[in-house]
Amino acid sequence: MRIGVFGGTFNPIHNGHIALAKRLIEELKFDELMLIPTAQPPHKDGSEVISAEHRLAMCRIAAEEIPNCVVSDIEIKRGGKSYTVSTLRLLLADRPDDEFVLLMGGDMFLSFMDWRAPDEILRLVRIAAIPREVGELAALQAQCENLNARGGRTQVVDVEAVVMSSTELRNSTELSQGVPAGIERYILQNGLYGRDKRLMVDLDKITAWLKGRLSPKRFTHTMNVANESLRLAQHYGLNCDEAYIAGLLHDCCKEQSHQEMLNILKDSDIINDQAFLDSTPVWHGFAAAEFIKREFSLYNVEILNAVKYHTTGRWEMSEIEKAVYLADLISADRTYPGVEALRAKTYRSLDEAMMEALEFMLGNIAKKKLPLLSLTADAYNRFRFLTREELKSAEKEDQR
Repeated sequence: MRIGVFGGTFNPIHNGHIALAKRLIEELKFDELMLIPTAQPPHKDGSEVISAEHRLAMCRIAAEEIPNCVVSDIEIKRGGKSYTVSTLRLLLADRPDDEFVLLMGGDMFLSFMDWRAPDEILRLVRIAAIPREVGELAALQAQCENLNARGGRTQVVDVEAVVMSSTELRNSTELSQGVPAGIERYILQNGLYGRDKRLMVDLDKITAWLKGRLSPKRFTHTMNVANESLRLAQHYGLNCDEAYIAGLLHDCCKEQSHQEMLNILKDSDIINDQAFLDSTPVWHGFAAAEFIKREFSLYNVEILNAVKYHTTGRWEMSEIEKAVYLADLISADRTYPGVEALRAKTYRSLDEAMMEALEFMLGNIAKKKLPLLSLTADAYNRFRFLTREELKSAEKEDQR
């Protein structure tokens, strides 16, 4: 396969990037275009760069508009400064039979010999340079000749780029002129780049959809969890809208078949985890987090993560994730032995209640001889540490 490698900070990815990607796929006959957001760009001040999680998510939304486009988190998983040569080594090690073409803007191409290991990059891949400014074509052609004389396989692709500044876009009041609708919603729903958070959700529509799709018993449980999540948010001073909506949607895929859930998760890395595949009771949370993006154009990360991890937990749970996890266990329809004690503890300390809930969960997993997901083990270890530290702090206070 012939693969174009399109890396960048993508802060945010915008219509200019998307239009250029489409033109390059056609011009260079790529079988696949790989978008690779950087973890930490080595050539930029990172003070205005939002988290990699957000930039990666927006790239995945943009990829839906680009034919034969995939998004790789290879640099984000590696962390640290994103040096191109390190990325190319990994890509070629994983796919030695494919041909990679590294795409770069004119400014990067002209400064290429200042990069880390430029001669190795020239040996590893082809390079296609794209003019970004009027009048730089001659300089790019000259650089192309210089690099090819060093053994490179470079070319200049004279396609008309859509000139657009990410900096200006971040500061603009009119996002819709520069990014697709899905990315505009993502930015607004997560309150990025200094904007006020707007969830843009029709609760009546979602509630009606749930009532029409879920069994009466499941719908009752759903509403109880949403209301309990709201009460916990109010009690602990959390975002009430995010908590309520996450509670409302946490089981939206619960009554789908296993095959339907796997179809939703087909592009997710987690289906490569055998322990996950053997843990069918947790699939619905992961499927729901993907499903609600498509069905309701809901991209708020707090809501998505609370839905996704409401059966497994994880190491770094936000307060809203904890609230929804526990609301699912103590909602008004729950009557199992010990639920009243857990309810009381939940309103005293989310961390202590999570510890108790996870201890119960681990016992249940062992009793049923189910595989233990690393996510749940990590969550247990995390809350064990947190509650131990809270006890130490309380003991010190008592001694004063």
